[in-house]
Amino acid sequence: MPPENPNPNAESDTKSLNLRVLRRIVPSIDEIIMIAPFVVLYSFSSEGQAWDSAECEGALFLCSTKGSAKNVGNDTIPAGETSSGYTTVVLNRKSLSNLILPLAAVSGVDFDPQKKFIMLEVASGVAGFWVYED
Repeated sequence: MPPENPNPNAESDTKSLNLRVLRRIVPSIDEIIMIAPFVVLYSFSSEGQAWDSAECEGALFLCSTKGSAKNVGNDTIPAGETSSGYTTVVLNRKSLSNLILPLAAVSGVDFDPQKKFIMLEVASGVAGFWVYED
């Protein structure tokens, strides 16, 4: 017989807390679709042909949005974009600067399942997420 959950509302409470925190950063967030508990962000250096740490790591949230987030790090979404969509947010444990990346700003995606690495092409270059899997 499985042990009883001492607090059956804990998962709902955690999701609600995460949503409140994310909405402080991006008010247009509608709901959390997926969470990766820990990722590390890298940027690709075309000069050195290597991945460099972007000094950003923490929980990654894929969220639906009611209105587009215009702040995309160094990238911006063109004025004609739709007012709803999806945004990724990394709550950075290394600094107060969180990553906010609306998926409308992503022009290409690749995934290396063996290395647990997701590569995203954006206007400023290529970013990579290493995803910790327990």
